[in-house]
Amino acid sequence: MHKISISQSVIDRVVARRGREHIFDDLDPAKTALVVVDMQNGFMKHELAHSPAPWPTRSCRTSTDWRRRSAPMAARWSGSRPPFTEETLTSWSTLYSMVGPKGTERRRRSLSVDSKGYDLFPDLKVEPQDMIVEKKRYSAFIQGSSDLAALLRQRGLDTLLITGTVTNVCCESTAATP
Repeated sequence: MHKISISQSVIDRVVARRGREHIFDDLDPAKTALVVVDMQNGFMKHELAHSPAPWPTRSCRTSTDWRRRSAPMAARWSGSRPPFTEETLTSWSTLYSMVGPKGTERRRRSLSVDSKGYDLFPDLKVEPQDMIVEKKRYSAFIQGSSDLAALLRQRGLDTLLITGTVTNVCCESTAATP
C-alpha cells in the first residue's frame, strides 16, 4: 500500500468548504452496504484467472474491517459475480472480439458456473446474511444486469461503499450507475 500524506493546506480547504475533514464520518451503518465486486477465483487465483487481480487481499481486508466496525445489523455486504455463459458470447461480443479466441477460452474456463474460477475467493468470508448476486454486465446496476438494487432497497440500504477486483472496470461501472 502506498503511504499517503495530505498537506495541511488541502485539509484546511476541505474543512473550509465542507465544514469538516471527513465528509462521510457520519454514515449510518444500518443503512450502508459494502458492495464487493468480482471477488471470484477467476479474478483472484493466478492459476485459475483469466485476468488476475494483483492485490487480492485488499478487498478481503476491507470486508473484514467492515464487519468489525459496523453495527451488528449492518455487518452485511453484497457480492456480485459475473458468469461466463454461451449467451455472453453474443451480448458481450465487443469484449470477446477484443480478447480474441485465447482470451475467450480463458474466460470460459475461469468463469463458467461449474468451474472453480466461478467460486468466491476463499479469503472473502461469507456470512449467512450476505447477499450474493450474479451480474450480467460490468455494472451490477445496469437494467437487466442483476437484482442487487431491489435487494438493497428491500433491506432499507441506501448508501453504498464499493470495493472489488478491478476498480476501473466493474467497480467504477457499478458505482456510476446506482
